[in-house]
This record gives sequence, structure tokens and C-alpha cells, in this order.
Amino acid sequence: MTASVTRSVIEVADVSKVYVDHGGEPIRALDLVSFTIREGEFVTVVGPSGCGKSTLLQIIAGLIPVSTGTASLLGTRITGPRKDIGVVFQRAAEHQRIDSR
Repeated sequence: MTASVTRSVIEVADVSKVYVDHGGEPIRALDLVSFTIREGEFVTVVGPSGCGKSTLLQIIAGLIPVSTGTASLLGTRITGPRKDIGVVFQRAAEHQRIDSR
């Protein structure tokens, strides 16, 4: 019997994300995160508030750049928004009411 090898769909390698606060101090949201998601896998991201879950997902979606490391989809580096990556935000955007007067 031969083991089936599935291809890597998403690869995150040594990804770090550092923001700078209003006082110029660095805030490390992610620090050297690495993992591979293979074809057919179902994955969740779980952790306490403020641990970097949304930052990681925004990097994978191409909405924000990494500070260091790489994120790839099907072997192609994610460097910005792409047509083959969809995002459903946790909260719908709030629409301003337009007064018809």
C-alpha cells in the first residue's frame, strides 16, 4: 500500500508582523509562525483575543504584508490581494443611513 501525498495549499514560513504604536514602540503581533495546510485538510485558528489570529488571516488573504517570512498559496507568494483568495469579515461593514429629504 502506498501513502497518498497531498500538495501544500497554504504555506506560512517564519512569518512575523510588527506594528509601531503612536509612541514609536514596536508591537509584535506574530513571531515566527510556520505551518502548512495540505489539500483536503480542514483547519481552524483558535486563541485568546489579541493573540494575532486576525493578523494572520489578513496576511494569508493578502490584505496586510508580513514584516518577515513568507506566506504562499499553491506555491505562489502572497504579496497583496488576489482574485483567488476570498474573505468574509467577522462583522459586516456598517452603512450610514442616507436621509432622503
